[in-house]
Amino acid sequence: MTMIAPMRTLGGQGLLLTGILLIASTLRAPITGVAPMLGMIGETSGISAAEAGILTTLPLLAFAAISPVAAVLGRKWGIERSLFGALLVIAGGIALRSSGPVWALMAWAPQLGTHAAPTVEPASSPHRGRIWHSLLAWQVTGFLGLTSLVFYIIVGWLPAILVQAGYPAATAGTLHGVLQLATAVPGLILGPMVRRMKDQRGIAIAVSLATCVSLLGLWQFPALAMLWVALFGFGAGAAFILGLTFVSLRTSHSHQAAALSGMAQCLGYSLAAAGPPLAGLAHDATGGWEVALACCAVATVLMAVLGGSAGRAATI
Repeated sequence: MTMIAPMRTLGGQGLLLTGILLIASTLRAPITGVAPMLGMIGETSGISAAEAGILTTLPLLAFAAISPVAAVLGRKWGIERSLFGALLVIAGGIALRSSGPVWALMAWAPQLGTHAAPTVEPASSPHRGRIWHSLLAWQVTGFLGLTSLVFYIIVGWLPAILVQAGYPAATAGTLHGVLQLATAVPGLILGPMVRRMKDQRGIAIAVSLATCVSLLGLWQFPALAMLWVALFGFGAGAAFILGLTFVSLRTSHSHQAAALSGMAQCLGYSLAAAGPPLAGLAHDATGGWEVALACCAVATVLMAVLGGSAGRAATI
């Protein structure tokens, strides 16, 4: 009998890990999978590049709308049930536009028997309700917002950028996949490192500038697209992880972190939502992607400035 409990615990952890990994896959593929098809969608429907960009913007608007209330739902219903409900909504959305199977959704079902109680915040907390008046909170929000803006512009339009640079559509799609893989690498490297750092200013500036270099390279030297795409994926993925990590590192307790998360993601995704349509509009006006790439490069410089402030060892 002494071995049964540890075995059950190990099995439960395995199911939890499986559920988390599959949730991560559902959050990426249904959204970024549209980008390689934008050219075909535009050709068959007759819509402009700016209008096609709205297709990649709609999920960001949804992110912005739900971010402020996500923490409230988690406290009311529990993290496990809230995530399961979100998966049902995602499955419904996918079913509306495709006929693929959604059987991989019951992977989260074993977690429904668990109900994690929310951490109780002391009522006398001096920081409560002051997130929107904090300069540090705005710096974290700005860093995460600009990261999201640049990332979703490039994810949305990279295949079109590469095709216009002379790459076959199949190669452009492959390089788009390389970008997605590269964004996963920082999670394996940065996760254990960031919290052990005295502060994160140096790494925030470094990944922002690396992203800037990749954009300038993609603009000026598209023949080396494989290098630039991989560098962009790593830099933008690392910046995004840092932005999310700042939410917890720059706050004093869980409720404050939830408030900052709602603020940063609501405003950040609202800003990012404007990116793909504006980039498409710039393309329609100029006939090329130079303006969009240049503006993204400028945004990464601003990211470096904000990252240098948001990364300092301080709390709200």
